[in-house]
Order: sequence, then structure tokens, then C-alpha cells
Amino acid sequence: MVHFIPYAIGETRWISRLHLAAGMFFVVSGVVIAINYAGHVSTLRDWALFMREGIARINPSHLATLAFFVAIGALVGTGRLHPIDATRYDASAIVPNLLLVHAWFPSGTISF
Repeated sequence: MVHFIPYAIGETRWISRLHLAAGMFFVVSGVVIAINYAGHVSTLRDWALFMREGIARINPSHLATLAFFVAIGALVGTGRLHPIDATRYDASAIVPNLLLVHAWFPSGTISF
């Protein structure tokens, strides 16, 4: 969400630094996950189970967030909403977001 705040309320000094907190969150959570699973993921089957459980945890919130922003994109497409950057709501980005591959080939902009 930190990526969308400047588009919603504008850029301010403290908001421009929130990306540091987001980055720190991912570093700390990565360390916690690594410590928690150290020695438990030693085979390909263990890794597949770990990945399946991780996707099962993340995917519902990802899909809910995507649905919210697709609804906003629909409002933009019909002319009912006029965001600062309408390119974020490009319909061609929906499928990569659904398949969780939207970050594999970054286009330089954040979609949905």
C-alpha cells in the first residue's frame, strides 16, 4: 500500500520514507521465516509443501486486493474516476497479476 499513498494524498516528506519501513519489514520477516523453517525444508517435497502453504496464505489477500483495484480500474475505464496515473489500471496487467508473475518482467510501473 505504501506504493499508492503518494498517488492518493500526494508526496510529503515522511511519506517518501515509508518505503524504508516496507523494505525493513520484508527483511525481518525473511529472517524470521528462515529461522523458523531452518532444517525443516530439506527435500523437494518439503519445499513444494512450503510453497503451497505460503501461496495458500498469501493468495486470498492478493486476490481481494486485486479485485479492489480492478474495480477502481473499471471506474477509470468508464470515466467515473480520474486518477493521477491511469496507466496503473491497464487491463492487460490483470492476467499476470492473477498468475502471480507480474513482478517477473517489471515494466517500470506498478500495476493494480
